[in-house]
Amino acid sequence: MKFNKFGAAGLALAGMTSVAGLGTAPVMAATQSGYTMVATHIHLNGQTVSNPQHVVAKDPWSGANTTWVPIYYLQQALKQVGFQTTWNGTDLVFAKYPANWKFDVALGNPEANPIVAPAGQMQISLVAGGPPSMNLPKLVAKDPASGVNTTYVPIYYVDSVLTHDFGMGTTWDGVNWNLTGQGYSPISTKSYATAAEAANQIASIQGGALSGAPVDLGYGITAMESAGMGHARYEWQEGNWAIEVRYYTMNTGVKQVAENIVAYLHTHMLPAPNNHGVIIVNSTDTSTTFHPQTTIAWQEGIKVNELQQSGNPIQALETVVNNQ
Repeated sequence: MKFNKFGAAGLALAGMTSVAGLGTAPVMAATQSGYTMVATHIHLNGQTVSNPQHVVAKDPWSGANTTWVPIYYLQQALKQVGFQTTWNGTDLVFAKYPANWKFDVALGNPEANPIVAPAGQMQISLVAGGPPSMNLPKLVAKDPASGVNTTYVPIYYVDSVLTHDFGMGTTWDGVNWNLTGQGYSPISTKSYATAAEAANQIASIQGGALSGAPVDLGYGITAMESAGMGHARYEWQEGNWAIEVRYYTMNTGVKQVAENIVAYLHTHMLPAPNNHGVIIVNSTDTSTTFHPQTTIAWQEGIKVNELQQSGNPIQALETVVNNQ
């Protein structure tokens, strides 16, 4: 795998902070060591495992801005899925793999030589004791959580390793880094004694309907917007699907999120519920930033399928659409 041949166009996409499905770019934190630090949430198999700050900085190989995360938090996420890794400041070695996983691992790459990485680069060895498998750029900056300098690695390159060599799933929306292990299904299914009980479960996720003012979301869809006591929501119906975007009144860009959902569903087909389905996009942040948690649940007779996913709600919809 020859990472220094990746094109600048892919890196530019990896570094974008304006994401379809989210109305606003991430809120910037303080600048450290000349780099812009941005809030990050790392999720593994649907669960949040850490909340570090990431860096937006230029990739020296492409000249385009891209996203970098502290290697420590990457190692911690990999540990939870079953990897053992070591890091000596220059070399990241995958010493042990999760049990029962299948791999397409590069045992070594002549283009990753010399064995000692040049300045400004690091190496990854996918086999303990083996030669380096690849080089990739690195940078050193202060981690705001610890106050000490640490190594940051570019998400774009790491994603390529995790997906190509280890068969993991990865998505990045500028704030949320979602990692999934082999064999993980984000959609759970639960059976109930009767179809009526399954319908009641959908109703309990949805909650009660509210009255409000009509809002045009495009494509012929009109939502009702209601607000009170610092909380607000958009709600509308598409076929057998009830959809709600719940938020705090301090959040900004939420109408755009609702409009993006409508636009996506105009061209993509969700499963047909039998008889009820619900999509809840719920804000988890009382600041101006809209950090959503999405629940998608639908009935199939006596069964209820459910997905819960943090980050961009469009990615949650894509998960369901692609798992039909």
